[in-house]
Amino acid sequence: MRNQLKQYLIDQVTDNQYCLGQIMINHVCDDQLHMNEVLFPRNIFQKLPKKLQEYFWHEINCHLCCGTFHFNHGHSRAWREFFHEYQCLRYGDDVVDEYERNAPLKIRRRK
Repeated sequence: MRNQLKQYLIDQVTDNQYCLGQIMINHVCDDQLHMNEVLFPRNIFQKLPKKLQEYFWHEINCHLCCGTFHFNHGHSRAWREFFHEYQCLRYGDDVVDEYERNAPLKIRRRK
């Protein structure tokens, strides 16, 4: 599932801009390509059964970024908040809220 989603995200890139982190902070990308899980980070769902983990391999939860961004900002609270707002603009608040509500585990979002 994870590799399929990563390939899907790569295929969706239209402007050769693979690092979504560029929308938050201008930086020099390296040549590594990572898929980052944001709304539900992998470390909070990796102990669930594989079938439940599949829920989190979703484009609402994941994005592509370079190694530089992933290492320096990819797991920061600022990026999670920014990404959440970005996904709400992209998919709509209702869709993102429903995705979070229907997850097999719950997260606390700071307001």
